[in-house]
Amino acid sequence: MNSVLFFTHYLIWHYTRAYRDIVAVYLNFMWYVTHLFSMPLLLRTLFSPWKRITAGHRKFDLEDWAEAVTFNILSRITGFIIRGVLMLMGLIGLIFLTVGFVAFLILWCFLPFALVYVSF
Repeated sequence: MNSVLFFTHYLIWHYTRAYRDIVAVYLNFMWYVTHLFSMPLLLRTLFSPWKRITAGHRKFDLEDWAEAVTFNILSRITGFIIRGVLMLMGLIGLIFLTVGFVAFLILWCFLPFALVYVSF
């Protein structure tokens, strides 16, 4: 009788509260990966110059002005490419995390049946 009561309590926990806890852990991992790759910051500064390296022109000379504009554009393009690659890597990490989460949820659904199968 005690084992039947234990098993019913286990099943109730397994199919109710455990799902809420699993989702909470998944959301914590999502937050971690998002902040590991600094995705909010990278998105805000996507078009900023790389490492804030810019060139200014001292005098009004067309050649100096063109050189500064070209350098600033190249610095922004470099920053965009590097930040874009980092954001892509973070997105790939989030996709892997989500696929693993779905696979774990499917496994979690059938775990009590495996427990019954192993016990007999």
